[in-house]
Amino acid sequence: MNQGKSVGSGATSGLLGSEVWLVQLERRLGELELWRGQLERAARRRRLYYLIAIAVYLLLTYFTMSSLGL
Repeated sequence: MNQGKSVGSGATSGLLGSEVWLVQLERRLGELELWRGQLERAARRRRLYYLIAIAVYLLLTYFTMSSLGL
């Protein structure tokens, strides 16, 4: 009888351990999603800065060439 109870309590503690592990895993996945979102926003911002820099370069080149009469 006592052996059955110890096996049952071991199974219960195993289930609780699994639930704790799943909760921790879900928390980590949530953190990864946040980090991924931050990285995606940073990448979009960087692309925007590159496009602005290219546009400014082209405008400066155009105005320089037109002022030199080329």
